[in-house]
Amino acid sequence: MLFWIFMLLFVLMIPLTMIYFGRRFFKSPPKSINATFGYRSTMSMKNQETWKLAHRVCGRYWFVCGLILLPLSVLPMLFVINRDRARHRDDRVHRGDHRVHPARPDALRAPGHGTRAAEKV
Repeated sequence: MLFWIFMLLFVLMIPLTMIYFGRRFFKSPPKSINATFGYRSTMSMKNQETWKLAHRVCGRYWFVCGLILLPLSVLPMLFVINRDRARHRDDRVHRGDHRVHPARPDALRAPGHGTRAAEKV
């Protein structure tokens, strides 16, 4: 289970990062035009007005896309959680090792034990 929690955290990392930076860029874009941080394109770096507008627009898109990706990232995880454990259990059943089914008390008995055929002998 710890593995799946770890995987869920990594799957959620991209949408949460998009939500965080989208909100940050929308609310308060970087103060000055720089070449290290922010939405950098030739059009956005032309002047301060286009720099702020580009960050507002880009921030809004990133925020909305992050909100859309958040449930879309979690849904596939719900279908694969503990799938490897179930597959491993099914492999044992197909090999004839029924000891993995504690819900079936007859599977824990020896073959022929407690059946009418064994009582007649």
